[in-house]
Order: sequence, then C-alpha cells, then structure tokens
Amino acid sequence: MVRRLTKKKALEICSYLWAWLLNEVKKNPNDPTAGLKMSWPGWEIYGRMAYDCPCCEYVLQSVYPRRRPKGFVVMTPEACRRHCPLYSLWEKAEEIGIPTCETPGTPYDNWVRHKTLGKDPAEAAQQIVNACVKELEKLDA
Repeated sequence: MVRRLTKKKALEICSYLWAWLLNEVKKNPNDPTAGLKMSWPGWEIYGRMAYDCPCCEYVLQSVYPRRRPKGFVVMTPEACRRHCPLYSLWEKAEEIGIPTCETPGTPYDNWVRHKTLGKDPAEAAQQIVNACVKELEKLDA
C-alpha cells in the first residue's frame, strides 16, 4: 500500500523514476527491456502505484481522498487537469480535446510509442525529468 503523497513527494519520486529510466535507455540502447517502468527498483521503497506513476497515484489520492475504489480505476481528463502535478506537459493536448499524458505527441506518449514513432526514448524521459524539476522549483519558490 502506498502512503499518502503530497504533490511535492509525487514529483520527487517521479523525477527519480524518470532519471533512472533515462539512465537505463542510455546505458542499454539496444536492449528492448531497458527502461521498463515496472523494473524500477524504487517500487521496493515506495510501493506500487497507480499506472506505475507517482503523479497518477497523486491524482487518484486527490480524487478519492479516503479510499480508492477496488479494481481498475479510470483516470478522467478532468481529474488530470485538476490534479496532475505534471499537467503543464500535457496541457497543450487541450487543443485536440484529450489533455492527458497519453495524448499523442506528449513526452509520455513519445516514450511509450518510441519504436513506432521513431523517437528517442531518452529525449522523452529527459523532458519528463525536466518538467519534474521545474514543478518542484515552483513549489519551493
């Protein structure tokens, strides 16, 4: 069970996760298993999280502050818009009406579909790390 996350803690964990993913794909560029989110050793420390993402876990904890429903919970674009600590990365997706991390063209989508799109997964991971750092700086200001 994951402890209650603050926005800051979600961003910190997210930056650790994506920095690790970035390092993994750089170290092993030809290994198709390099950079699998579920392989991150940090899950042993922080616990498994919704969608293997600290920011998604934070959104679900914000929407369901007392107890999350059992089973698979669908994240709505409205929940992401209101609560995702990295929403600044996805807000441009508003133009096509689906403002979530999985919208085509977002760094997360580029990460997931990098082989299909011919994108560099390290570039997408770096964009997410940079966004975490930027949002953490805003919180600390």
